[in-house]
Amino acid sequence: FLLYEVLHRVVQQIRPIAEAYAKRLGWMRQRPINQLSQACMDEVQDVKLEIYDFVRSIRPLKLVVKHFTEGDAIGPSAKMYMEDVGDAIEAMIMDIGQLTNIAETLESSHERYRDKKTNDT
Repeated sequence: FLLYEVLHRVVQQIRPIAEAYAKRLGWMRQRPINQLSQACMDEVQDVKLEIYDFVRSIRPLKLVVKHFTEGDAIGPSAKMYMEDVGDAIEAMIMDIGQLTNIAETLESSHERYRDKKTNDT
């Protein structure tokens, strides 16, 4: 049960980090594309790299949970709790993947805007 509590709290602490990235990217996404400066786009690239690193740091946690749920080291009720933690980790990885998609959409929209602006001149 202690292992479950530790991992559950770790997963709970990850959520605010993902929400902060979501707010930042959401703010940029709501702005008109012509108002996004190169500094904003540099920040989008930085956020995207940070998100990749963030997911890379979460994946080993998922493997730890999988290891304990597949083994006989814990009882059935603890296994159920650990599966809930594993599901929460998987949901977090998927949510963070959506943030990567938002960042890529911003980058491609800005690139199309720059190309259009170049072609118009």
